[in-house]
Amino acid sequence: MMLALIVIAVAVVAALAGWILTHRNSSHSAVTTTVAATTTTRTSAVAGARVQEVAVPQIVGLSQQAALIQLGQAGVKPKLVMRQQGPHDGLVVEQRPVRSEKVPLGSPVIVLVDPAPVKQAPKPAAPKAKPAKPATTVQQQTTTQQQTTTQQQTTTTQQQTTTTQQTTTTPAQATMPDVSGKDEAAAADALQQANLLVSLVFVPSTDDLGTVEAQSKPAGTTLPAQTHVQLNLSGGTGKFPPEPVPNVIGKTLKDAVSALNGNQLRLIYEKMPVSSQSQVGKVVQQTPLAGDKAPQYARVLVYVGALAK
Repeated sequence: MMLALIVIAVAVVAALAGWILTHRNSSHSAVTTTVAATTTTRTSAVAGARVQEVAVPQIVGLSQQAALIQLGQAGVKPKLVMRQQGPHDGLVVEQRPVRSEKVPLGSPVIVLVDPAPVKQAPKPAAPKAKPAKPATTVQQQTTTQQQTTTQQQTTTTQQQTTTTQQTTTTPAQATMPDVSGKDEAAAADALQQANLLVSLVFVPSTDDLGTVEAQSKPAGTTLPAQTHVQLNLSGGTGKFPPEPVPNVIGKTLKDAVSALNGNQLRLIYEKMPVSSQSQVGKVVQQTPLAGDKAPQYARVLVYVGALAK
């Protein structure tokens, strides 16, 4: 009887040990298979995606408006955070990510800004006392009349001479530079220096977004100053979906940047001479035009009014 019990106990122990070993091995195999499948899926997803990256500009020390313009031109989204304590100078004191760090287009950048200084109304100036009028003699009146007549005759002669000079002056000319293959901003700067204006059109291309593919006028062509020249820019091969271009004419740079960023677009600007004070600091032209389509994260060129010298 004792021998039979021992045999039964040994058999039970052996069966239990075999079940534990079999269960442990099967669980380990299942986990290993799952991890391998997950790793393969992630690798395929990363390999199939190509996200364009940009460098974060340096904005620490800039004013809030200047920082927003810099970030808008770089293609990232500013996230403003106002610091409650510190100097009231309205400048950026910290940014995250930091300068030169590479981030995908459209990524957020945290901007920590000190509050702007409070402007106080200037005190009204004290009224000036009117000087007493001296007595005018007949001789002084006669002399004054003679001087006035002489000045009027001189002014008339100068105006006639100026009119003759203006009639014989030839219109200003400009020479088309070679901007093929340049970045959009560099091409706009080159045409600005040549006293020419830009009209932008985006075309399919495998080059980086915003690369100049063609120019409507060959390099070296002589044109009247302030002529619009069309530049064909790379819009990518379907990597960036089209976005509607908003109307930013008449807006300040800050408001124009906000409007374009709201449509997933960026902004670059050049200055344009204007004669009206009301146009100074405002957008007077834009390209592409309002209502046109531009690839996502494309840069819209605007001309900002500046008083003519």
